[in-house]
Amino acid sequence: MQFDILLTREPNNGSRARPVLMPELIVSGDSEEEAFSRVRTPIANAQVESRIVRIDVPVADEAPKNSWLRFAGEWGDEAEWEEFLSSIEAFRNSIDEPAFSRNWVTVVQNKQN
Repeated sequence: MQFDILLTREPNNGSRARPVLMPELIVSGDSEEEAFSRVRTPIANAQVESRIVRIDVPVADEAPKNSWLRFAGEWGDEAEWEEFLSSIEAFRNSIDEPAFSRNWVTVVQNKQN
């Protein structure tokens, strides 16, 4: 079995070897070869005592349920529904219109100056 090893040079010209999949295992040596040699034994010992397995874990529904869906279509047959929507639209337009008009006048005045 092959392992990826993170090899780090130490300040005293030595080397530190750390298996990427076993970050808790760190060995040092006076050279890269010595560090590689020293890291092989603990990896082999870990393999005797351990094994890598893959398991399936059930996951809850990926998309959360929309709590508003239970109300969908509830007022679809309401005779005054369109009038209600028109009232909302008119109200929103009345709120937005003054702000838009003021900003537009300011922009026009600035361009004329």
